Amino acid sequence: MEWERQNCDNCPIYPRYGHTGILYQKKFIVFGGKIKAGNYQYLADLDIFDLNEKTWSQPTFNSKSFLPLRRNHVAELVGHQIIIHGGMSEDNQVLADCHVLSLNPYKWNYATISDLTPTPALSGHASSLVVPAELKYNARMNIYKFPDVGFGKITSNKVFDIFLKFHKN
Repeated sequence: MEWERQNCDNCPIYPRYGHTGILYQKKFIVFGGKIKAGNYQYLADLDIFDLNEKTWSQPTFNSKSFLPLRRNHVAELVGHQIIIHGGMSEDNQVLADCHVLSLNPYKWNYATISDLTPTPALSGHASSLVVPAELKYNARMNIYKFPDVGFGKITSNKVFDIFLKFHKN
């Protein structure tokens, strides 16, 4: 196993951090994050790298009109959808929202979060996804908050289960 640098056409001109990346049908989909372009700017865009063609593209729809710009969120792939939860907004608010991006065609939808009140506002957290085979439009997203550290002592981390029911178009 060895790392290999990939040359590509039309590479994004800005490095970013606090973003997520999902592999879907030989495409690497990068969402959100923060860039330094003059002042630091938050993003809610999609950059898509085609692993076969070695080219970057962006869908023509505008994510900014649907959901807040964000960094340090989590993203999970469920079938042909990406679930986005939480993160930090451009006004430094920790977010508790949850959105679903359908990948064919590209379209944002809201996700209903149930069985947890209030919904946890988290940033810089981790997730894992559990999708029972018999449930087509439901999933459980396990959200993990990293432990708080104080005075050299780690307190217990909290685990949240978010039950999602996707809205059909």
